[in-house]
Amino acid sequence: MNKYTKIEIFLMIGFLVSTFTFSLTISTVYSKYNKVTEANEFNKDYKHLDISGIHETRYIDGYEVIDEEDDKKNISLLEIIDEVQKAGYKKIILNPLRDQIEIGNNFYTNDIWPCSDGIDIRSQNIIKGRYLTEEELNSNEKVAVIGSGMERVVEEKNGENYIKIFNEDYKVIGVLGDTEVFKYSSVIPIKSLYCINDKLPKVTFLEHNIDNTSIKEIDNKNITSAQSNISKIPVVNYLFKNAYELKNNLYQVILGITNLLLFSYFFAKSIRKKVAIMKVLGAKNWDVFKEVFAKFIRVSSIGIVGGLVLSKFTVDFIRQTFTSLYSEVNIQNIILTSILILLISIVVSISVLFNVIRFKIMKEIR
Repeated sequence: MNKYTKIEIFLMIGFLVSTFTFSLTISTVYSKYNKVTEANEFNKDYKHLDISGIHETRYIDGYEVIDEEDDKKNISLLEIIDEVQKAGYKKIILNPLRDQIEIGNNFYTNDIWPCSDGIDIRSQNIIKGRYLTEEELNSNEKVAVIGSGMERVVEEKNGENYIKIFNEDYKVIGVLGDTEVFKYSSVIPIKSLYCINDKLPKVTFLEHNIDNTSIKEIDNKNITSAQSNISKIPVVNYLFKNAYELKNNLYQVILGITNLLLFSYFFAKSIRKKVAIMKVLGAKNWDVFKEVFAKFIRVSSIGIVGGLVLSKFTVDFIRQTFTSLYSEVNIQNIILTSILILLISIVVSISVLFNVIRFKIMKEIR
């Protein structure tokens, strides 16, 4: 078994730290990237359907004021849904609503997706239970399919699991797994919503523009409708403008690269005498490079394995509380992290080579 010098051990630590930081960064980027690409993929099949009542909108001190007489002419959300569906918009989702669940001193955000005919989620995404049936989707039954991130707020009552949605108990019949968009969400029948009988002056739906094919004008003089496309979310802008964690992770990447360069510099200084002896014995620069690179590969491999194991345990631990921050350390993460570290190893090896071949041999031998 080869013995490693102190500087080589420190270099291993350098590779371990760099691998750890790169793996965490990739995990964060991967999570955010998956979310925005999944949202774009989902939105491409939908359009906004804006429904407005006939009241004239007025604002006082920034608050919308509704005239009582006009408000009497507005119709309830349930009536709006019926009118919209009669016009051919069978497959609709109410624009997601945000709810908060309080448990002890903690608040958990729950995005509510009230829908009439299901949401296009791949069937393999159900990791527990089942999806909503057609009968449930067209009823006012309080049942829900939740994202995996909401399992922590589920309560068991009489052998059944329930989740609070706007302070009402919804029976959890299924859990979604492989999704970023719906990770902290609950999908419920639209007619089960607490405000279904309330008069709402404005409502926005997501309507499935592929399946809703036989569309006609809404035949109700008390409401008007307008359609608009859902804009695609620019991936790069989303990552750097909306994901604060990525900006912080840039410091981790810089730290990881600087860490490797510093340790590599000291490693280069430590092997100058060995290289000098190699050159006296007739070794060429290519031979020196192969020796240096082979050493880096051995050292970096140990550091990479250690860093990946450490990041795996760290991410798994953090995901128990903050699942939205990181994706799992999967095979893609491992491959990409390893490639990045090995590329840096090659660059560092070349820099070390240029560093060691320029010194005076006789000086080092003395």
